[in-house]
Amino acid sequence: MLVRLATLVLRAPRRVLIIAGLLLVGGGIFGAPVAGHLLTGGFTDPSADSTRATSIIDAKFHGGQANLVFLVSAPGGADSAAARATGTEITAGLAKRSDWTTFAQSYWTSPGRAGLRSTDGKYGLVVTHVKGNDNQIQVRAAQLADQFKQGVGDAKVQAGGAALAYHQVNTQTKKDLALSEAIAIPLTAIALILVFGSLIAALVPLAVGIFAIIETLAILRTLSTFTDVSVYAMNMTTALGLALAIDYSLFMVSRYREELRAGRSPDEAIIATVRTAGRTVLFSALTVGLSLSALIVFPMYFLRSFAYAGLAVVALAAAASMIVLPACLALIGTRVNSLDLRAAFRRLLRRQEPAPKPLERGVWYRLASTVMRRPLALGVAVTAVFLLLGAPFLRANFGYPDDRVINSGASARTVGDVLRADFGQDASAGLVGVTDSPAASPTSVAQYSA
Repeated sequence: MLVRLATLVLRAPRRVLIIAGLLLVGGGIFGAPVAGHLLTGGFTDPSADSTRATSIIDAKFHGGQANLVFLVSAPGGADSAAARATGTEITAGLAKRSDWTTFAQSYWTSPGRAGLRSTDGKYGLVVTHVKGNDNQIQVRAAQLADQFKQGVGDAKVQAGGAALAYHQVNTQTKKDLALSEAIAIPLTAIALILVFGSLIAALVPLAVGIFAIIETLAILRTLSTFTDVSVYAMNMTTALGLALAIDYSLFMVSRYREELRAGRSPDEAIIATVRTAGRTVLFSALTVGLSLSALIVFPMYFLRSFAYAGLAVVALAAAASMIVLPACLALIGTRVNSLDLRAAFRRLLRRQEPAPKPLERGVWYRLASTVMRRPLALGVAVTAVFLLLGAPFLRANFGYPDDRVINSGASARTVGDVLRADFGQDASAGLVGVTDSPAASPTSVAQYSA
């Protein structure tokens, strides 16, 4: 099968690359705005009691607990005229946005308001519940936070809550993704140049990685029209796509160069490469894909999204390595070793080209020989090191993601820290219950609540 695939590619390598180029351009255009179509939630089971309760509360009681919080402070404290005017103005403004919010309460306008004032009297709160799905609430929360960010006089307003935290996590994810790609791709190119020496041989794996990432982002956007997909899947796409595509391409390019050195023609070398290294790529992709497919069974789309991204990027990395890369090699031919930058550096430093070393003198050969001579001792030693490195995991504490997943510069994180430190109770968090039992009299509900 692999030989037939290689032969098919060799018949029309230019046609293969033209199709790949069109897919790359189309995928880039279609997948570029993917972040705006992905969701930031997905941490709960849709069939869980808590999820069903939230749905009933949203439908029958016009929203549950507050998910958008405005923290108001002033030099004179929460009872100052500036703080009172600011809180009253925000509350009235939120009440007018009934298309987006279900209620608006504040320390200055609501009865039983003690919980909306910090223990030291420095801060007062305005709280509301933003309606919508995971995407709508974070977009609406960001717009409301921007609309009511200005305080009256010397009062200061900071926005927080789960809805705004979603938006700020989404924004930070986009920035981090762009930064990681800006760092990873050049460093990867440098590493590949050091490995291969040839600039041509180094750029081919990098191109395959970029192709796999761009096409996977397009697939994620397509999936988002049919099902919920988490924005965090983008991080999986970038990390895994670059790693696997380069890993698979290294197998292929290295084997191709070995076949050329053995005296084969470019076409013969490509067929031999796909037949041997291609089998390695295929089995590796199947192993990784089967491992990631286990995430599909989880009901939370946050976890399922990693399976979507992982399966897509693995399949694309393998396909690009076994189809697009051989087409590139067919056109490059023996020029795969061209532009040897290490030779240029040697000339610059006036050093002689090192004499080729026998295989037995190579560092990897010696390492493999050492391991095979003492397999038990080295196996025990390596296992001990891994156990030592993993020991801190025994004390791991797991928690539900909240505003603390964002850096300290985000307003949602700042407000969350203040709520946890300076308020007797967190107005944006609590235990909410609902019952539809006809036997639930006010007295029995009060007894249960107590």
